[in-house]
Amino acid sequence: MQQSRLQAFVEWLLDNLFDMLTILVAGSLVIRYQIRPPTSTDITEIATWILGVLVLLAVSGLWERNRRLHRIEKLAEEGRNLALRYTSRKVHAGDFFSERRLTAKELSSANTVYFVGKVLARTTREFMYVLGQRLAAGATIRFVILDPESETLLQQAVLQSFSAPIEFWRDTLRTTETVVEALAKTPDVNGTVEIGFLPYIPSFGFVLVDPDLAHGVCFVELYQHRSVEPHPTFELRATNDPHWFRFFREQFDKMWESCRVKTFNQ
Repeated sequence: MQQSRLQAFVEWLLDNLFDMLTILVAGSLVIRYQIRPPTSTDITEIATWILGVLVLLAVSGLWERNRRLHRIEKLAEEGRNLALRYTSRKVHAGDFFSERRLTAKELSSANTVYFVGKVLARTTREFMYVLGQRLAAGATIRFVILDPESETLLQQAVLQSFSAPIEFWRDTLRTTETVVEALAKTPDVNGTVEIGFLPYIPSFGFVLVDPDLAHGVCFVELYQHRSVEPHPTFELRATNDPHWFRFFREQFDKMWESCRVKTFNQ
């Protein structure tokens, strides 16, 4: 896990604590005796300060060595634990699930992008600009969301999530459809935009980027029940996980076959 800026600053401060003290003491002595030149009566005091600076230098070396050794030991322990988990074929949930989410960088050069989710309201708004750029470059983009015309489906969505009325789900889905339609009106569009309305609630949401190419990537979100916390997420790449990447690629095709599809005029 990456350190925050505050953590990184504290680590830097601890690493250089005695070096800064040494510089501070030595600098104050230089400034002091530049302003007031030393006399013969100051020799004893100056010698004491010099010994103090030498002590700080020695402590600084020991401090730095101990912190470096502690860091090496920590890295070695993490490497050993990782090797043990790998050889035993056991993976901790914290190693599997990722805090990383899809970013505009993954979409910036994509030729094909498939989105699957319940509503995708935030996703469509967040990536509207970069998706518009990809459409202008000739990309194919598909969205799969719940069918807002199915009263039974929306009732199931209410039961599985927080207590929001059916009107909330229907209005949010309509908003997503409006955003996708606005995306399709991007100037100089050479690609295609389609939206599929799913007649059942998906077990998970995911994004497939260039699913038929070797560099394809897939971000999968596991849905929760009655919770607004971030969804557990994991990442798959076509080169590293070909079997499971192909599984989610096929899942999209099966969902798409079940959808009522709307293609926007270009």
